[in-house]
Amino acid sequence: GWFGLSEENIIFFEQEMIPCLSLDGKVIMDSKFSIARAPGGNGDLYRSMGNEGVLQDMLKKGVRSVHCYCVDNILNKVPDPLFIGCCLDRQSDCGAKVVSK
Repeated sequence: GWFGLSEENIIFFEQEMIPCLSLDGKVIMDSKFSIARAPGGNGDLYRSMGNEGVLQDMLKKGVRSVHCYCVDNILNKVPDPLFIGCCLDRQSDCGAKVVSK
């Protein structure tokens, strides 16, 4: 039930919700008294991980590397051992794999 891993190595957390804005920067309302909210998206992932204690747990467990990808990137290979190995071999702080549109 834990994706083949130990239960203590699986953490589920909720990403924070932020107010929705229109293209002209105005707050979008769900109703007369309720602001529309949506998940913060890819850019908010690390803040949410910090706020939920996930980053602290990873440090405690000695995690040295993380492979993340955007859910809307259909070309990404999960995991991509060649790319991950390249980043680790070069001692990169961060790696980004992109394609031209």
